[in-house]
Amino acid sequence: MVGIFERGTMKRIPSCVFALWLGLLLSSTGMADLPKGRWSMSGEIVDLGVSGRGPIFTNTFSLGGYYDNGRFLLDLTPIRSMDDGAESVGWDGKLLCLIQRWSDSPHVDALRTNSLRTNVLAHVEPSVFSRYATFALQSVLIAFADSNLLSSLEKGQIPVILGPMRVYPEENNTYKVRHLSSGYTEIEAFSPGLELGESGLVPVKGLEQGFTRWTHRSNFTADGATDTLQEFFVEYNRFSPVRGKLVQNRAVTGKIVLRSENHEASVFRPAISEKTLTVLDYSSRYELLPWTKGIVDWCCKYEFNSQNWNFDTNYINAQVAQLKANMISMNGYPKERLAKANTLAAYNAPPLLESHRVIILCVLIGFSVLSFGAFWFGSRRLKQSGSETNDNKES
Repeated sequence: MVGIFERGTMKRIPSCVFALWLGLLLSSTGMADLPKGRWSMSGEIVDLGVSGRGPIFTNTFSLGGYYDNGRFLLDLTPIRSMDDGAESVGWDGKLLCLIQRWSDSPHVDALRTNSLRTNVLAHVEPSVFSRYATFALQSVLIAFADSNLLSSLEKGQIPVILGPMRVYPEENNTYKVRHLSSGYTEIEAFSPGLELGESGLVPVKGLEQGFTRWTHRSNFTADGATDTLQEFFVEYNRFSPVRGKLVQNRAVTGKIVLRSENHEASVFRPAISEKTLTVLDYSSRYELLPWTKGIVDWCCKYEFNSQNWNFDTNYINAQVAQLKANMISMNGYPKERLAKANTLAAYNAPPLLESHRVIILCVLIGFSVLSFGAFWFGSRRLKQSGSETNDNKES
């Protein structure tokens, strides 16, 4: 029977036991402070790229969707943005399914009212802490984290890296979660004072004791006159060290209105309009932690050709099982690969705009998986042209 190693020991845990523990840890059927019931959602998200001198750019998105006791479907559509990418996402309490669509000429098409988003890619992730959603969408998704997931975050039981580029060892972030009042939650991610260097992790000058990487706030307020209308406010800020000082480089705010809804949805996965949809499945992210340590993000790549989320669980499970078997036979993930992931060699990829302009298939750090072909199972790098302000600039 395929098993996994308990972190820090060589004791084997049966896969079925681990899967049960993981399900209890991560499955979410209800949110801690979100209103119970069914609600339609509409609102606007403003995403500012900022520096010490003020705003660099402003992206504005409309948001619409449906919420039912913890499960939800959301669509994020650009109103005016440097990046014309649109996102559709669904959470059914077990899997987060995200579809991103964007055009070939985002800077030009973003100024048009009807840009043709002919490029598409889907991601499957194990929690609402989406690595590959844009920062604008992340600001909303984080607010849907339930109390169990937030507790796991504070205890350091799961790694969370927001944004496709790992600039700092964020898998080692620590978190504080504050429930200041009913419906009001604050999260602070605190990064160790390290960054990727030429030969490994090096101290961040001036911030060797660590720094705040990002903060998130959400607040739900009910209309005093009726229980059929509620407002939902989110705020998401990102920070990076610059010449020994901590500088804010992203400020996302959003206001969402929830209206009572009688309609009952049965599907919480975004609609697939494409005849062929490439999917990068990271749903085993936490299951593979004993080997990847959260540094490498392995995925299973496949395609949907029926316009349905018809997961081939046998294929996915077989890929994960084979990866585990290979890891066990090699006595774990090669230490030299994990060490190299902490160097600037990790950036063998052009800049990214959130996760739209350049898509690196199946990998948190492109070189780690690409060079580890025995465990890659046929996946390959996918690149798209484009440029963007991203976490490479932050460092």
